Amino acid sequence: MRRREFIALVGSSAVARPLRARAQPASRVYRLGFLSAGFSDNPVVRSIQSIAAELARFGFSEGKNLLIEARYAEGRAERLPELAKEIAATHADVILAVSTPAAHAAKDAAPSTPVVMAFAGEDPVAAGLVASLARPGGNVTGIALLAAEMDAKRVELLAQAVPNGRRLVLFSTRYAEQDRISLAQRTANSLSVELVIVRAGNKQDYNEAFAVIARAAPEQPTTFEIAINLKTAKTLGITLPLTLQAQADEVIE
Repeated sequence: MRRREFIALVGSSAVARPLRARAQPASRVYRLGFLSAGFSDNPVVRSIQSIAAELARFGFSEGKNLLIEARYAEGRAERLPELAKEIAATHADVILAVSTPAAHAAKDAAPSTPVVMAFAGEDPVAAGLVASLARPGGNVTGIALLAAEMDAKRVELLAQAVPNGRRLVLFSTRYAEQDRISLAQRTANSLSVELVIVRAGNKQDYNEAFAVIARAAPEQPTTFEIAINLKTAKTLGITLPLTLQAQADEVIE
């Protein structure tokens, strides 16, 4: 299989888009770089396993004609440039970068290597990863989550779900772009709701952040799907307005 076809397979696997399998010769060993700002023991590990399983359907068997070079920053994004250089030194055919900071690090460390971004929260154009969506240029492609818009929408929906609430908590990584946080903050302000921003960057931060959330005692990509579980709401003592239920794509009785 040509190198660009292998890259296309990695991109398709990263977004869970299956392709028809066909056998490939094992004469060439392909290298897949995997760079994440997260922890090696978190669910993202399953992403590697699922991608490896998908590639196996096309004749790429890990340990035979496929090598996966995985690096995790363990919640310390400042390590990403160093880890990206390690992957670049292996001459990976393609790098799968999980998060916007990881995509930046991979792009800088291996400017001639295709980079497939996954779970990238920020707008790739605003983040400087691509020139434009129509004509990205450079070596980066993949999926962006439009996290800023989604965070703002979550604030709006929570405010509707708990109309008497006056304080909400936004739990975020400490590496999230300020523009992303600001949009959620402006949304909360427009709804006269206090938004408490809690940032975390490592396991200790996460534990402390949850403690902060407990002390705070809150009173509670283009298409958004809303599911409302009325049974859970009833258990929590919350009566959801009919106007909110009408917006839901799915209402679980």
